[in-house]
Amino acid sequence: MKVLVLSTLHQFHGHVDYYTYEDLAHIIWSFSPDILAVELRSSDVEGRVPQKIKQEYQKSVYPLIDKLKCESSHSNRPSRSIPN
Repeated sequence: MKVLVLSTLHQFHGHVDYYTYEDLAHIIWSFSPDILAVELRSSDVEGRVPQKIKQEYQKSVYPLIDKLKCESSHSNRPSRSIPN
């Protein structure tokens, strides 16, 4: 199994010419992942909930989830706060 970790610019993909939403989608598509891990609640992914800051989801990732026929899954572990 290969792993690729991508940094994203969230809403700033729309403000730069060198790493656009299309570039992000192309990179993910070219890698052809078996698993596409995201930092959202499964209900957001399943409902394709638009994100205010993380706009790469509705503009790049959600369409790829459908194209790649990815299934949504999540951990049953409770969320934990990070101590200060």
